[in-house]
Amino acid sequence: MWWAIFFAAVTATLLVLVGVFVVLAEAYKNALEAYRLAKFALDQWTSLVESLNSSVCQAAEEMAKRALADLDISHYRELGPLLGKALEETRQKTLLRKLNYSWAFEGDVFIWNVTVKWHNVRRAGGAVNWLRPSELINAAVSIKGTSFDLTYYTVEEALAPHVPKGAVLYGVVYGRLYGNRSYSGFLIGEYRLWDKTPLRCTGGSLEAAFSADHYATLVINSTAPYIDIYEEVYVER
Repeated sequence: MWWAIFFAAVTATLLVLVGVFVVLAEAYKNALEAYRLAKFALDQWTSLVESLNSSVCQAAEEMAKRALADLDISHYRELGPLLGKALEETRQKTLLRKLNYSWAFEGDVFIWNVTVKWHNVRRAGGAVNWLRPSELINAAVSIKGTSFDLTYYTVEEALAPHVPKGAVLYGVVYGRLYGNRSYSGFLIGEYRLWDKTPLRCTGGSLEAAFSADHYATLVINSTAPYIDIYEEVYVER
């Protein structure tokens, strides 16, 4: 009879051990799965930060180029909503469910930040601070609105104050003024305005190509019915 009691005790002990092993095995499995997910999420975070550093730079420069091409700063301002949309999709379609982000413009400087919360908070961010599409667009608009008093100033002298520091304006101004001793009319200006600051991700530099109609006057000792004007322009500041 004693062996039955011993067997029952051994059996009970084994059942307890099996139960412990099952619990340990399940805990290990859950821990392994949690580690795998955490590792995968960390990999996704690392990939996100690396891709943001390059993609924000490229997107900002391309959108600044587009803004200069159309002389419309709103193209550059689309960068913020575009980044927000991309990060919203990232949050929905990856393990980075607790991803938060923010972006802002301070003038032409674009600032972005992302955070994700696990056991602690991980942060990343940056600033695109080498582009100035607004300043170049404003300069182009100012140049387009310039009139010329050719009696006292050359075309380059009249245009120089409108060219930002660190930029170059070149092109040609031509046309015909009508009158007798006192001449007036409209001249055509064809220009390129480019920033000497090199782009960091897409190559080249920001540049705007545009044309303008300039009202011009000229007083000269001549009785010819018209005066032809042709001046090449190169202004570097």
